[in-house]
Amino acid sequence: MSITYQYAQSDDGSVKHVSQVTVEYRKSHLFTCLGCGSKLEAVVNVTKRLPHFRHSESKCSFETYLHQLGKKLFKELFEKNRMLGIPLTVDYEIEHQCGIEKCKYGKREKCYGQSEKAKIDLLEKFKSIEVEKYDLATGLTPDILLSNAYDDKLYV
Repeated sequence: MSITYQYAQSDDGSVKHVSQVTVEYRKSHLFTCLGCGSKLEAVVNVTKRLPHFRHSESKCSFETYLHQLGKKLFKELFEKNRMLGIPLTVDYEIEHQCGIEKCKYGKREKCYGQSEKAKIDLLEKFKSIEVEKYDLATGLTPDILLSNAYDDKLYV
């Protein structure tokens, strides 16, 4: 059974979507699967099917492929935005448990479990990105480790 994918690792180190691969580019570059590392064929000059990367390795795990793709694309986005000076913001919620009588939310009793939206620019806060980097401080190896000179860290 042949498995088809939309992304592959090019021999120039970049992750390529199949739409970025021309017949000429395909002739001078090799591609490997992000999941298993096997050779992939760029099928770009097709009429009945959409262009895709193909290999026949049955050992390839689609879950592993997606996991590796996510890490590589996140790192590329982080580095590209940093180079171009474009913020990379993440929205999240902060849960407050102030435990005080005069709650900023106007509650008459102690406040627990109130949440509000927050936003952080990852590029402003973190200067370094590393994939699969062992963290001596915690003994963990996150998929992506964002850090800065103040020893602030974010595991992705």
